[in-house]
Amino acid sequence: MQVILLQVLLLGYNRIARLETDWFRPLVDLKWLSLAGNRLSALKPGQFRRDDLLPQLGHFDLSRNRIEKVGDDALSGLGRLRDLDLSRNLVGRLSPRSFAGLADLRHLDLSANRLDDVPTEALKVFENLDSLTLDANPLPSLPSRRLTGFAARRVSVSRAARLRFVDAEAFFDVARLTTLALHDNPTLEYVSECPVGPRTRAAGVVDVLLHGNRLTAIGNLSGTLTALQQLTLYGNPLRCDCHSDWIQQTVIRRSTISRNSL
Repeated sequence: MQVILLQVLLLGYNRIARLETDWFRPLVDLKWLSLAGNRLSALKPGQFRRDDLLPQLGHFDLSRNRIEKVGDDALSGLGRLRDLDLSRNLVGRLSPRSFAGLADLRHLDLSANRLDDVPTEALKVFENLDSLTLDANPLPSLPSRRLTGFAARRVSVSRAARLRFVDAEAFFDVARLTTLALHDNPTLEYVSECPVGPRTRAAGVVDVLLHGNRLTAIGNLSGTLTALQQLTLYGNPLRCDCHSDWIQQTVIRRSTISRNSL
């Protein structure tokens, strides 16, 4: 077998409906593979399970296909994978082993699929995510402890047309969490003032993006997220009442602290 020293392969928008992994066996140096915009309907169980298949692959773009199912251990042989883009597919469910073998993944994009529930068990494999994107899925809510037991710095559930509320401890025990992006959800009316849970986790959250929702009131996030540095609330129909006093008080208090430290 001849070894091909190719590092980038773009096969997007070629009407590919069937994927045979043997096609890629000679590509031992391949680091970037795009199959975006094709007609793939599934990732079969164990499809990329062999460790000698694409041993250097770091970026895999499967966006804009017709993928409905990610089979157990489908990608488990891609141990060096850092970026996986499954956006704009038809994924409605994920099993606990859909992402087995990808513990070191850094970026996972599941936006614009058909997820109407958070794939809690499937996410628990991740130990080093920098970003998890669940935007534009038909999630009606984020109940308590629905996002839990994995590690990610940034979690985004934005532009979700059906999302109505985010309950207390919805992001319970998400290790390394620093940014919550929950913006531009046209029906989001309630976000708990305790979205993260344990103070040890909440202490790491510095950015909360809540702009462009339908929030009329919001509890005292500065009291539960003690390290909060950026909070965006513009584009919400917020009421001016006693429930919102903490926003003004927080701005005044932090401005005073800043001036006194100069």
